[in-house]
Amino acid sequence: ATLMLPRGRAPAPVVVILHDALGPDPRSAVYEDQLLGAGLAVLNVVALAEPEALAVLPAALAAHPRLRADRSGLLGFGEGGRIAAGARGGFAARALLYPGCAALPALAEPGPVLLLHGTADPANPPA
Repeated sequence: ATLMLPRGRAPAPVVVILHDALGPDPRSAVYEDQLLGAGLAVLNVVALAEPEALAVLPAALAAHPRLRADRSGLLGFGEGGRIAAGARGGFAARALLYPGCAALPALAEPGPVLLLHGTADPANPPA
């Protein structure tokens, strides 16, 4: 994983980015730039061996003096969105981009969720 810190703000809330099954792609760069520009730290998880490892992330993030682990969130693309839906560990929010509808009942903990789905996607029709 790679941790990117915003300029001038400490401690900063942190967003953990979880990628699709094929790994990182150019989609995440736009989100990283926007999050950093908004004063949020970004932990870009390149590979996640075990989804259960996310449960220990808030405690690990809390040990970093420039992060606010109590304000941590998850941003997942595809498979990363499905992992984010099922993650435990007290994340303040989740943004799921194309996780597939099957992931929604798997939401492990209540809390804010942003689910985005486009209408012009032949592989994932809105219905």
